[in-house]
Amino acid sequence: MRAASPLSTLVRWMGLVSTAVAFASACHPVDQQNARTVAAIEIPLRTDADRHDFVEILRREASTVPDLHVDDVTPRWRQFEAQNGATLPGGKGTIFVGVWRGRNDDESIAQADDMGHPGRVWLTFSRGEDIARSAAFRSRVLADVQRRWPNAVSLPILPSGAIPLTEDLELTPSGYRVLPSAASRYGLAKSSPFVASQ
Repeated sequence: MRAASPLSTLVRWMGLVSTAVAFASACHPVDQQNARTVAAIEIPLRTDADRHDFVEILRREASTVPDLHVDDVTPRWRQFEAQNGATLPGGKGTIFVGVWRGRNDDESIAQADDMGHPGRVWLTFSRGEDIARSAAFRSRVLADVQRRWPNAVSLPILPSGAIPLTEDLELTPSGYRVLPSAASRYGLAKSSPFVASQ
């Protein structure tokens, strides 16, 4: 993925959702405002213990909210990539997890994967239909993650609701920012707060 076309951005950020839908039998209409990404963070998960702890945080917090559950489709996705190759440049992913509302995965609440950047998991949260419930869940998970991984880093969410591709990001003291050379791909002025200082 070399350019941030609308299709490539959609593929990147809806990858796990699409995978989960493919593994599930039900398909539900999506309210775009409720599905909009409202928070995103990169977490360094290097070991099996890290991955286990991360999934347990999601499961623990989801268990406190009626009608939420966690689907870890990592084994199935690894099997898919073993047969078909890496989905994105940058190597095969190591974790693919979703938090869903409803028995039939009626609504995506959070997604986590490291497609294209193995070991650096991007955890994203949707606004959700019940905004207050989703916000409370998000706050608890982020607090748990920051305690366990204090070096987790925030990711920029553009005005469009998209997150830039990993190769277009630069780590700064205040989190990731878009590289100045990539700003135009996202319709950003180089003076934008989303763009790293030159």
